[in-house]
Amino acid sequence: MIVPVYSANGEVLLWDDPNPWRETWQNVPSHGLVPLRVPVGDLTDLSLVNARIALSGDVASLQELAEHHNAGASLVTVATLEGSAAARQLKVSSTRYTQGNAESLPDRTFSVQGDQPSPELLQQAATEVAQDMEIAWRQGTTVMGSPRRPRAASSCRRHRWRTGYGYVACSTRCHRSSA
Repeated sequence: MIVPVYSANGEVLLWDDPNPWRETWQNVPSHGLVPLRVPVGDLTDLSLVNARIALSGDVASLQELAEHHNAGASLVTVATLEGSAAARQLKVSSTRYTQGNAESLPDRTFSVQGDQPSPELLQQAATEVAQDMEIAWRQGTTVMGSPRRPRAASSCRRHRWRTGYGYVACSTRCHRSSA
């Protein structure tokens, strides 16, 4: 579940309108294994998490919001417009929160032409963050075999990843080992 915070000109926006970062995330297609959902900002959302709570990384509140939306994790992604009119940048930092854990994704910086980021630039930034999230999820997830089976090593020859659980996570889905 995506929690998109937008910071510009001294304002920090989450559920407020307009929030161009939230509007962009509502239009990012979910092509990978990780579904992308953006809360609508209804009264329950407003009561669970505000911009200050999202920025502070309050794991309990973010987990409660995720559970309210039947999601296993929250991604707080903060787009901050910085700099003067001559050298504006959009800095994007994102942290994925799952049941007590926080994992930072790579920070991204984009050059902004004009006073505000264009919809195309925001779309590019959101797409890159979504790809980072997909990569982080793949690297942190392996499908485990039955706990009664011996943990024989297996490998995916195409991607050369090894695991002791009988499955290998890779970019072409999971390959079942012959063990």
